[in-house]
Amino acid sequence: MREHHSMPITMHMDIRRTYESTSKKCWWAGMRSDIDRYVKECSSCGEIKPPGKIQRPALQPIIAMEIVSTDICGPFPRSKKGSKYAVIFICGCSSYCEILPLKDQTAELLNQFVMQYVVCEKLLSDQGDNYVSDLMTRINRKLGIKRLRTSTYHPACNGKAERTWRVAKACIAHLVNNVQDNWCQYLLFIRLASNAAWHRSIKYKY
Repeated sequence: MREHHSMPITMHMDIRRTYESTSKKCWWAGMRSDIDRYVKECSSCGEIKPPGKIQRPALQPIIAMEIVSTDICGPFPRSKKGSKYAVIFICGCSSYCEILPLKDQTAELLNQFVMQYVVCEKLLSDQGDNYVSDLMTRINRKLGIKRLRTSTYHPACNGKAERTWRVAKACIAHLVNNVQDNWCQYLLFIRLASNAAWHRSIKYKY
């Protein structure tokens, strides 16, 4: 252990590197725990290396409808009412959601739902053209809504909306007919079920 940790050519490497280096030359029962203890008790490491610290950002309180996540899902088979997409708005605090059908993804139509259903400080969405259009930018500015966008190729940033969509699509699969043109009529029931369900994160139902 001294040869693979404390010598000048090994430079007091950390536990993992010391173990990997030593294990290439020898092995004994309890080797990992012995190396772990040896490195932690190394007086030179204790004097020179700063103790490792886990950086945790301070928790920030949020209130209902302060941050609203939104996402568009589709295209689905065209419904009897002509809808091909659906949009979700979900509160980051209470998990209350609205799920609404869309005939297309134009910013003009999306704007109608933002004006009607969303009163929030921050609106989180992906980087789709419909959310970053000039029209949506002007509307957000007039309503005092700060626009938040997910990181590129990182949909988990909008995880609350993504998770709700995953559940909603599974519900639609249970209910849709063979032609798959009646999915639109079940969005109201899915919204009701989601809002009435017990949420593990908040330990409450809306």
